[in-house]
Amino acid sequence: HASTARACRRRLSDFVNSHNISHALARSIAVIVVGYPSPMKSARTELEELMRTIPFNEALGMKVVECGKESVTLSCRLREDLRNVAGVLHGGVTASVADAAVRFAIAYKHGRQRKATTVELKVNYFLPISHGNLFAEARLIRDGAKICVGEVKLYDDQKRLAGAALI
Repeated sequence: HASTARACRRRLSDFVNSHNISHALARSIAVIVVGYPSPMKSARTELEELMRTIPFNEALGMKVVECGKESVTLSCRLREDLRNVAGVLHGGVTASVADAAVRFAIAYKHGRQRKATTVELKVNYFLPISHGNLFAEARLIRDGAKICVGEVKLYDDQKRLAGAALI
């Protein structure tokens, strides 16, 4: 049975990769058709691997925290070199983490194959981040063929709403 399961997983994986199917859909196909756990890597593992391919995100220390049904959450730990002259997290870092969170929400839904670039970014800052982590929870509110729009809620370690972004 183990060799049959491996063969089924291999065939399903080949099918998914050759047809550009999202990992979320692939997991559903694996359970419905094959009855086995998905042969694909977990969504979080895929996003963590994607994170490692983007030097800028790595330089800021972004991490994948959670992949939910409708959202992706990234974090960024406040370091001395990320502070502005007021001693709090630089707004540009906050905007970059929000932007990356939307990109990762797109990758979560469509897989790494879908190319994306930012066409507009709006951030409202409510609270300064003076210590700990910034968390960016992104959700797609428009998922079109040419344009995707995401909303991002920005939180501090105490889960206080520190800002919001529309990207």
